Amino acid sequence: MRFMKVLIATSLIALICAAQSEKLNLKTGTSTIEADSIERPVRFPSTIHLKGNVQIATKIVAQNTPLSLMIMVVRADEADYHEDSGEIEARGSVQVNYRDDPGGTKAGSVRIKLEKTNRLP
Repeated sequence: MRFMKVLIATSLIALICAAQSEKLNLKTGTSTIEADSIERPVRFPSTIHLKGNVQIATKIVAQNTPLSLMIMVVRADEADYHEDSGEIEARGSVQVNYRDDPGGTKAGSVRIKLEKTNRLP
């Protein structure tokens, strides 16, 4: 009987851990979003709140003539994604990487400017 209780408890812990490790996915416009928690209001467009292991991949224009696209990948602890503008507000440990769009031509170099903001609660 005791062995059965231990087996059940171990199985429940394994199920909880497995459920917590799965990321949620969302596709909106040209962006693909992954996070542990995604909160999206019913109205469109809205601000999508993301928490835990956030990854947002979106296409950006690197060059207009000839058109050249890149894929920007933002990783963060938390982020807000604004569907109307495509703006990303990333918080915590943030990384931004760029790669060539496999369907497009090679894009040139891209520069990003990061600014520290002081927000009051």
